[in-house]
Amino acid sequence: MGIFEEWGEVAGPALLVSILLGLPAWFARRRMAVPTAAPLAEPPAGQLLVGDPAVVARQSIKSESCLQRLPPALGTDLIAARAELQYVRIYTTRGDALILGALKDIAEQREDGQLVHRAWWVSSNHVRTLRRRGARCMITLSNGFEVPVSRRRQQALINQFGSSATLT
Repeated sequence: MGIFEEWGEVAGPALLVSILLGLPAWFARRRMAVPTAAPLAEPPAGQLLVGDPAVVARQSIKSESCLQRLPPALGTDLIAARAELQYVRIYTTRGDALILGALKDIAEQREDGQLVHRAWWVSSNHVRTLRRRGARCMITLSNGFEVPVSRRRQQALINQFGSSATLT
């Protein structure tokens, strides 16, 4: 019986204090939660977005290309893009930036490059060398990066650039 009495004297008040301290944060999260019952619909062209700021932000991010979110200081001369979970790291001649988006969006919008790996898109203008390293092909870019080429895409790149080619 001594253990239960001690638990009631120590653990009970500690549990009550922790619950009371956590209540304000719990209410704040519930107040800011966005209902997920209905899927978000894209507004018609020309219509203003009105409503909950969190929903408006998500809608504008969805409709906006990740290339449009690229900082102007980096310019538009893309060298490569690498997928990093739900983000894309975009490398330009002036630097790089990590932007929320998908690699497939860049591949669809840019005609001057191609996907060479599931995680890499490269600009054909910035490919300097294509060479074999064992059974794998590697591309060296103008900024010095070595990018792996997937086995599935090796033959197309060899046909385009030539095997063990040094490009200028």
